[in-house]
Amino acid sequence: MKLDLENGISIFYIVSQIFALASTILSLIAVQKRKKVQLLKYNTLASFCAIFHYVFLGAWSGMAAKIIATVRNSIAAYE
Repeated sequence: MKLDLENGISIFYIVSQIFALASTILSLIAVQKRKKVQLLKYNTLASFCAIFHYVFLGAWSGMAAKIIATVRNSIAAYE
């Protein structure tokens, strides 16, 4: 299924870039946090957004790596 705009850019590409931007912003917020739990929660959200970024790009190995990172951060934040 190919949903191209007039200039040949796919809708999926644009959506993936929106998720990448959200992931970057959440990562930047995370490093500003003083408490470890808050940092890990923001990193978990950033990784979750990155999963969708990779899904919309069709980058399955990147998605798998971010799933592992999300699980790792979730476990560390809620111990």
